[in-house]
Amino acid sequence: MKNTERHKLKENEFARTVGRARHAVETRSRDIVKVLLGIVLLLAIAGAYMWWRGSQESRGNELLASALAA
Repeated sequence: MKNTERHKLKENEFARTVGRARHAVETRSRDIVKVLLGIVLLLAIAGAYMWWRGSQESRGNELLASALAA
């Protein structure tokens, strides 16, 4: 098989794969958006929890320092 024929076959396989992926995204776009929004929401909740915990720890350290100083 010639090099050009192999290259053409690879291009066709790539085009088919891209076409299938595009079709899957088009048919499942609502589901994909819901999943992505869920991930963003979970990341926001995790970030807020980590921030809250850090602020609580900082406040606790301040109170401990003032108690030890007194």
